[in-house]
Amino acid sequence: MELPTQHIRQRVLRPLRRGEFISLAIVLALAVGFGIMVASGVPLAYDYELFLAATQGDYTGYFYMPWALPVFTVFDALPFALSFAVWNVLNLLLLFMAVRMFGGSVPVVLLSYQSVYCLFYGQVVGVLAAAFALMWWALVARRYWLAGLALAVMCIKPQVGVPFGMALLLLAEMTWFHRFKVALVVLLIALGSVLLYPNFLEDVIYTALGTPPNDFGSVSLWRYVGPLALVLWVPTLFLRLSPGLRLIAVVATTALSLPYFQQTDLLLLFMLLPVRWPALSGNVGYLMVFIGWRALPLIVVAPLAGYGWVLREHFTRR
Repeated sequence: MELPTQHIRQRVLRPLRRGEFISLAIVLALAVGFGIMVASGVPLAYDYELFLAATQGDYTGYFYMPWALPVFTVFDALPFALSFAVWNVLNLLLLFMAVRMFGGSVPVVLLSYQSVYCLFYGQVVGVLAAAFALMWWALVARRYWLAGLALAVMCIKPQVGVPFGMALLLLAEMTWFHRFKVALVVLLIALGSVLLYPNFLEDVIYTALGTPPNDFGSVSLWRYVGPLALVLWVPTLFLRLSPGLRLIAVVATTALSLPYFQQTDLLLLFMLLPVRWPALSGNVGYLMVFIGWRALPLIVVAPLAGYGWVLREHFTRR
């Protein structure tokens, strides 16, 4: 499997198909509906509230990089319910664009449990997915400064941006000098954020020690087998996989082997997969309606399915 580097612009700009229109209409209606519910006093937008609180110096639950704070500062200037709805719509449109760029299934991704979960809590995954797709396109188009900017956006969530960005850099056909140019952009943005928020790292560490993150939404196998989960990297790194299969393998292996991987970030795996069933298996999360938080660990079946599909494809072709 190769990454679909041809006709990217045509895929993004083509007219909406029926399934795409219906799925996009449903999730956009949900985004607006959740905004109306928040305006009515319904307690949604938990993660989004943490993002906005971080702009005021309260880093409780904020485990992102400081260069995201100026963006959240802009949204904080709007009425909360309106900014929440606009934030969700923005994330949806960016996710839609990213899925089209990679040639994935728009209805499967947008109607997934992970997508709806992001809307309910106001998460940032749509922005990360768009940055992932933009970085890949920029590397294909040899626009390395743009690729660096996209990587910096990805790295606002380090457990996503670092491994996924490194995979793209190493899989792309480019010189090490150009890889340095991409990394330099991220370094300059990081240094600028240090000047803007000099006490950020100290404050985040101090806050995290008092209110450590929970792992309710993690799908990693680390919680069950510990460092043994790292064994999954052996096939990912050493099998002779095609670039497309290796990228999918990196994303799936990261989800399974990190000490913590949020189940919503599986959207970045789903938009890469040319088959639908691994993404559909992630909808086991809808059982949360019946069994509560116990449903979320079950979503591990989705990255396991993606990982297994890569191995099956590789050995079948060989």
